[in-house]
Amino acid sequence: MRVALNYFSYHNKQGVLAPASNSIAHFTDLISYFILPPSHKRPSRNCRPLVLGHSASELVEAGLKFQVNKSSHGCILDLAFEHGILKIPYIVVDDFTEVLLRNIVALEQCHYYRQH
Repeated sequence: MRVALNYFSYHNKQGVLAPASNSIAHFTDLISYFILPPSHKRPSRNCRPLVLGHSASELVEAGLKFQVNKSSHGCILDLAFEHGILKIPYIVVDDFTEVLLRNIVALEQCHYYRQH
């Protein structure tokens, strides 16, 4: 566990404490823990399909403004909406971002499918 914590420490932008070794099921689970630690409430899951209403471009055309939330401390769910401004966390998107997020989704669908 110590080796994995050192290797994946890059993803621990929030500086969360090391999890109990028996609470991590996979390397992807460790990265997910760093990105969204247990202190943050995970969104509830329901059986309805997620329908995204509009693209970011369409929202901007409708008058919504986006602003980077510099105080988000690396949590991807630190979103805030105030006075027509959607504050979103700063994240680095690189060649591995899609692979990382897809693996986290696959892990949650296979390993945590009963959690709400």
